[in-house]
Amino acid sequence: MNTVIAMAATYTEISLEDMEKFLKRAFRVLEPKKGVERREVIYDLFLSPKVGVRVWTSIGPHSGTGADVGADAIRVTFFNYQKNRPLLRGKSPIVKRTQNWRDSLRNRIEDIMEMYDEKEDYWESR
Repeated sequence: MNTVIAMAATYTEISLEDMEKFLKRAFRVLEPKKGVERREVIYDLFLSPKVGVRVWTSIGPHSGTGADVGADAIRVTFFNYQKNRPLLRGKSPIVKRTQNWRDSLRNRIEDIMEMYDEKEDYWESR
C-alpha cells in the first residue's frame, strides 16, 4: 500500500515586484495595466477594449506587500471596463497566498479567458 504525505499549504509573502513580474511574463500579450482601487493594487488584463480580467492583488500601494496572514486573498474578476463592474454575480474566485499562488492565479485567469473565448459576442454585449 502506497502512502502519500501531503504538506499543508503555507503562507507566502508576495511583493508587488513578484506579482508584476509574474503577470508580465505569464500574460505579456494582454499587457497588464497596474492601477489602484480601494487602497489595493489591481492589474487589468484586457481581452478587448471593453472586457477583461481584473486581479485584486491584496497588496497595498504604499507598503508594496500583501495583507497579513488570513486577512485577504488575491481575487480574480471577469470585468466590464466600460461599466466599471464585474460581469459575473457573486464572489470572485480567490487565490490563496501560499507557495503555489502562481499556478493558482494562472488557472483562475485562464478560466476567465476560456469563458470569454467560448462566448465572446455574449460577453461583449453585456
